[in-house]
Amino acid sequence: MRLHLRLLEPAERVAITRMAAWTVVTLLSEMWRAVSCVKISPESPGPKEGCQMDSKLDTVQAVYAAFGRGDVPAILEVVADDVDWASEPESTIAPWHGIRRGKAELPSFFKALGEAVDVTEFTPLTFASNDTDVLTVIRFGMTVRATGKSGAMDLHHWWRFRGDKIAQYRGTENTALTAELLTP
Repeated sequence: MRLHLRLLEPAERVAITRMAAWTVVTLLSEMWRAVSCVKISPESPGPKEGCQMDSKLDTVQAVYAAFGRGDVPAILEVVADDVDWASEPESTIAPWHGIRRGKAELPSFFKALGEAVDVTEFTPLTFASNDTDVLTVIRFGMTVRATGKSGAMDLHHWWRFRGDKIAQYRGTENTALTAELLTP
């Protein structure tokens, strides 16, 4: 059985299993705790006094920074050897969609994305974490090279850790918009 949640835009839906829904609920409830430790002002970055930042959050932020630099080797350093990586795992709409297993397959995700689009925006909006997981919402803009079409959407990333390594990544996006942008 799948639970359907309406997220952010009417056209955008994400299907998740009951177990994943429980993880989302748990992470969102813990977000309030994390928000109380975050300084909003750019003049004073870092956690508020007396709060500890989560190393998993630091790792995900480092992955995003490496992505921005095009530094795939830095990303490979923080994933488990048997990483299970998927953006829209059941979709074939875009060349970067589908499952990649293990470090050897992971570079193909970044190659497919990099060959198909120019990223015009990548802005993390929200982070939440618990003992094993990090959830993020990213504002993502792209221009498809083959069509010249541009668009922006919110991405939802779910990172699962085993120790200090990323063991699983799941990403969702507005697949209707992605299909529209990829269609000549």
